[in-house]
Amino acid sequence: MKTLSYIGFLLLFLVSCQRNSSKGIETIDIEAALKSKGELLLSEIASDVQFIALHNLDSATYIQNNVNQYCVGEQVICVVNTNPAEILLFARDGNFIRKIGRRGKGPGEFNSIPVIALNESNKTILIADNLFKKFIVYNYEGVCLKEKPFKNYPDIALMRVGDIALGADGNYILEHEWMQSAIGKCFNLLVLNPQLELVQTSCPGSSASGSNFASLNSQRIQEVHGAVRYWSKNTDTVYSISKDYSIQPLYQFNNPDRLVMDAMGNRALKGHVALTAFLETSNYLLIEGEVARKPFLISYNKKTGVGNQVFARGKCGIPAPEKFGIENDLFGYTPICLGWDLANIYQGKLIEILHPITVESLDEWLHEKLYDCLTASQSSLPAKRDELVKLIKNMNENSGPILMVMTLK
Repeated sequence: MKTLSYIGFLLLFLVSCQRNSSKGIETIDIEAALKSKGELLLSEIASDVQFIALHNLDSATYIQNNVNQYCVGEQVICVVNTNPAEILLFARDGNFIRKIGRRGKGPGEFNSIPVIALNESNKTILIADNLFKKFIVYNYEGVCLKEKPFKNYPDIALMRVGDIALGADGNYILEHEWMQSAIGKCFNLLVLNPQLELVQTSCPGSSASGSNFASLNSQRIQEVHGAVRYWSKNTDTVYSISKDYSIQPLYQFNNPDRLVMDAMGNRALKGHVALTAFLETSNYLLIEGEVARKPFLISYNKKTGVGNQVFARGKCGIPAPEKFGIENDLFGYTPICLGWDLANIYQGKLIEILHPITVESLDEWLHEKLYDCLTASQSSLPAKRDELVKLIKNMNENSGPILMVMTLK
């Protein structure tokens, strides 16, 4: 990973963006952006795509069609199944290698849907088990190297790990979710070294005044060209994390119509705005959310300071309501979304996941074969489109999903 760095502050501000000069933060007006409609082409945020068909699974192994935690590294791919909770390891070409760990209460076992991170420099996988409150480290050979309970950090009220990123120095950056009733010191960000020793803590955005997330795929820590971003849901602020783990606020989402949750975690008021996922590229900030369970995607242009909802014209993809999402002019599968359908963001890549059962559903919805729809679509990368068509034609009930791995600009 490249050295972490700050991005330059923006200078142009129009209707949907206002600058808070006292803090140096770009404020993105969600309400104004929702009143404007437009289009965003995939070629504006992505330069290329690679298709990886996960294959060679044995008869006792399958990938569930509701799984969206995929870590696509340079050497291997990890997939987290949910029921039962298990980790599947693949070679980079999609060939199944082995299962990592197993469900249970014993040493090296986990009993909840784990949150994982790859450390390819030492070929290990960090697992956070939020049910049994412990960290586990496995190597690619499936050997458990280390286990450390959350309670072994006595000065911290360690409750739940929401997301994990890898720093340039090999340390782990953890997004930590805690409750107001927690006993002990509470922090939003924790840094652990490869030996799972606590290196640093931070608490940006501690006031609980921001978005309640309606998505399990919010992925609030992301890499952007060697830099690391953290989205604090408490203040709807995106921070830059430097190589020394200092925190700098960059963007704030001004959402005056926030979703309100009651004491039981239910939506107290219908129709209010919930922000569910974000993605940053060189020129754009994408914010996904929903109003009264109706999803939307906002595209904010960092050069012009303009934000608006984006919609796609094409039909060869998940039938999103009103076709909200990114228009795929590269290889035809459209619309492209962040978290509403099965998608994943990992190390500067946007990963769309196409299961065999999804292909069957799309065939029915399109009233034609998906590969016929793609073949007839316009594409600036026709060779890539044709490669995807061939992979879809070769799918059967025993096939694993196809990963569409888009390299972000």
